[in-house]
Amino acid sequence: MSLKLKAILFAMFAGLMAMLAGPAAAASPFAPLTAAVTFTDVIAALMAVAAILAGLYVTMRGVRTVLGFIRR
Repeated sequence: MSLKLKAILFAMFAGLMAMLAGPAAAASPFAPLTAAVTFTDVIAALMAVAAILAGLYVTMRGVRTVLGFIRR
């Protein structure tokens, strides 16, 4: 592919992206509602539950391994 063709394709792509980004950059009528909602507490709670479940899994796996050593 020639350099001139690459430059033309890049310019077309950049123009297309600029046209598509224009409406997305406009303010949404729901902006005040979405700005008021934060999910940090929910994410923290979910991560805590995941950590507890991971801890239980590691504990159960460890007990199973130790019991396997004892049975031999």
